Amino acid sequence: MLAALRPAALHRFQHRGVIDLTAPSKSSMTNLTGFVQDTVGDEGHPGLVKIKGELWKAVSNSADAIPDGAQVIVRKSYGTTLWVERV
Repeated sequence: MLAALRPAALHRFQHRGVIDLTAPSKSSMTNLTGFVQDTVGDEGHPGLVKIKGELWKAVSNSADAIPDGAQVIVRKSYGTTLWVERV
């Protein structure tokens, strides 16, 4: 009997609302705007943005860097890193 129930039990435990933590997602920061404090580039060249008076590490999906002083909007986040676009 155990041999018959094991596959079903394993399937249930392995596929239980698994969240992919490696993928950036929408959060309470999504759609907030701020200004670039240190040039923002791709994931290899992160910069800093100021949102609601706090500095955040930020990256852009764009091939072009976003210069200091530019206004940006948050599109997604992962941990303390924000993905931003120029407004």
